Amino acid sequence: MQLVVLILVAVVLLEDRSPSGTVVRPWWAVLAFSLPAIIVLLLQANATRRAMRRLDARDPRGLDDVDRCDRWMRVLPWAALLGLSVAILGCGWLESIRRLIGDLPAIDELLSMLPAFVAMAASWWLHEPIERRVREASLVRRLDEGLPIAPAPSRARFVITRLRTNVLLLLVPVMIVLASSEIIEWIARDRWPTWWAGGGRELATLGVAGCVYFVSPWIARVVLDLETLPPGELRDDLVAVCDGCSVRIRDILLWHTDYGMVNGAVMGLVAPVRYVMLTDGLLELLPRDELRAVMAHEIGHVRRRHLPWMLGVLVVLLAVVSMALDAPMQRIFNSLKESSLSNSQFAIAVTWLDRSGALLAGAISLIAFGWVSRRFERQADAFAVQFLSKVAGMRTVTPGAVLAMAGALGSVARHAGVSSRRFSWRHGSIDWRQRYLETLVGRH
Repeated sequence: MQLVVLILVAVVLLEDRSPSGTVVRPWWAVLAFSLPAIIVLLLQANATRRAMRRLDARDPRGLDDVDRCDRWMRVLPWAALLGLSVAILGCGWLESIRRLIGDLPAIDELLSMLPAFVAMAASWWLHEPIERRVREASLVRRLDEGLPIAPAPSRARFVITRLRTNVLLLLVPVMIVLASSEIIEWIARDRWPTWWAGGGRELATLGVAGCVYFVSPWIARVVLDLETLPPGELRDDLVAVCDGCSVRIRDILLWHTDYGMVNGAVMGLVAPVRYVMLTDGLLELLPRDELRAVMAHEIGHVRRRHLPWMLGVLVVLLAVVSMALDAPMQRIFNSLKESSLSNSQFAIAVTWLDRSGALLAGAISLIAFGWVSRRFERQADAFAVQFLSKVAGMRTVTPGAVLAMAGALGSVARHAGVSSRRFSWRHGSIDWRQRYLETLVGRH
């Protein structure tokens, strides 16, 4: 989901930075961004009604309908992205908003993206009854296994939690960078025009982005309403993993999700702002050995310096791919200059050439970045089993360590209700990672 948000922000910035040759057609823009999302929402609503009806009738086909509802919910963000991209790049949607409210720092860009977020919220609103029914169906199993049972969140709370997790966690820091950059531009373009035109704009934006990235763990703490994990045996066990790996952290944070999410993450480049975030579902549902494996996995990201490496890899990929595309784009540009296009047609063609080149470079870079990120996840898995084996007094990876890490991955998939074969752009599939772990037994 955050990939959709990232691409959507890139589309808005692409329109904002490109020379405008697009005719503003506000009603065509409304149709463009609403039609794909409305079609998918109608299909999801129909699938939801059919699933609820069959589940009430105890029809076995209801399970297939639940899977169909889940698929439509995952399609919806991409449909909203497609429609809004057409509206912004082809119909002047962003320019329409600016003509209405002016060019306010980050406000016009945020409003231009708002229809996509409204569509996502509507999709989660439709899906909530399915989620509630699945939760109710698992109550007996949870009671039999002695697992905690939290009160079911309201429909509004369910949607708000999804928005905070999938949208605001990435969108808030990006909007802070964008607003700061526009404010700096407003101050600098009249006072230091030469510096600003000579690369000052990019330098200032990069500086602001670096500062926001540095404090992003604090932003996440506010957005997700995280709190410190209370003292106790569990916290001592997790801190012992950090100490055993010689990694300093600022704190271990608890993320309340009504036991609806089983996840963990590490945030922050340096110890003063480095946090490990664990959901309540992860802490309550996983056995202690699997929890240690998850903690060691997150600490593995720190020891292997994955956070700075990912930033560097992304920058290098964008630079290399852009340079590789420069020659073919230049040939197309020369062909356009030699064509019989009028001045206005030539300007529009060049605008779309610039946009196409930027979109293609971004798409190729993101695909390659996903490949690298998935290898980083496997490397963190390997670090975890090496650490657990070392704690057990062994120099080689033990079957018990692999069982703990592979079991943790399986538990995450099982409690999340997803297939172990489901592919993730940044993490790969659970099954793929488990099979890799099995090959590590007996290795140093």
